[in-house]
Amino acid sequence: PLAAATARPGDFPGVSSTGSARDMGGAGDSEGRQGRTNTTICIVATDAALSKAEAERVAMLAHDGLARAINPVHTLFDGDIVFALSTAKKILSEGQERASALVELGNEVANCLARAAFRGVLFAESLNDLICYRENYGLGK
Repeated sequence: PLAAATARPGDFPGVSSTGSARDMGGAGDSEGRQGRTNTTICIVATDAALSKAEAERVAMLAHDGLARAINPVHTLFDGDIVFALSTAKKILSEGQERASALVELGNEVANCLARAAFRGVLFAESLNDLICYRENYGLGK
C-alpha cells in the first residue's frame, strides 16, 4: 500500500509497506479499470487560526495525501475534493514563523489524509462480489 510509507508505529498492523505505485495498476491497465469513477471526498480540520486563503492552501496541500494513498488519483473520471476547516483556537505567529508553520501543517494534513484513506480501505468490508482488501490479502477481520 502506498500509504504505508506515511504510517506511524501500529497504524496498519500486519500490512507490508513494500508496495509501490507500479504494483497497483493504473487507469488504463489490462484489467479493464479504464473509466472507473473513484471520487474521494475529504475534510481536514485544524485548531490553527487560518485565513480563507490559508485554509484553501491547506486543502490543496491535503490533496497530496490522496496521491500518497490512491493510484490512480485525480483522473478525468474522479471528483476528488478536500475541504479544510479550522476551529481557530490556536493563533499562529506572523511572518516567517507563520509560513513555516503552514508548510509543516500542510505536510502533516497530507500524511494524515493518506493514512485515513488507507484506513478506510483497510477496514472496509466485502459487499456481494466485491472482496475487501483484508480478505483479498488474508489479513482477517
